[in-house]
Amino acid sequence: MAEEQIQDGSQASAGKSKLIIIILVVVLLLGGAGAAAFFLLATPEEETAEGGEVAEEVVAKAPAKYVKMKPITVNFTENKKQRFVQISPSLMSRDPAMILAVEENMPLIQNSLLMLFQSQEFADLKTQEGRKKLREQALTEVQKVMHDEIGQDAVERVLFTGFIIQ
Repeated sequence: MAEEQIQDGSQASAGKSKLIIIILVVVLLLGGAGAAAFFLLATPEEETAEGGEVAEEVVAKAPAKYVKMKPITVNFTENKKQRFVQISPSLMSRDPAMILAVEENMPLIQNSLLMLFQSQEFADLKTQEGRKKLREQALTEVQKVMHDEIGQDAVERVLFTGFIIQ
């Protein structure tokens, strides 16, 4: 009878040790899965580039402000016919101080754009590509005027809100 109790006791301890081993394995697996999820899904506060440099933070852009200009009309002669082009430019900036500077220098800007528009070929203004090129030249001209006056490029874009060819 004593031998039976010893065998029952050794079987019970063997069953308990198997249970403890299984529980430890499950706990280790859950801990490893939790650690992996933390490292893979967590976003670091400062991401670094390959060279170890701190990556630049994305800065939200300020809302765009627009200055609508008076339409500029230019005369052309094509095939001995009098032709007219009327362009309504608008200037875009995100800085309210720059909008005020643009408004204060509007006569200079209008004069520069008038001279630019008069220097164009009428045939070029008929095409989409020609108008796009003119818009880019207008931006360069406005930025030049503003840089000469206040030392900064105050305008981000020039838009043509009206473009009439007759």
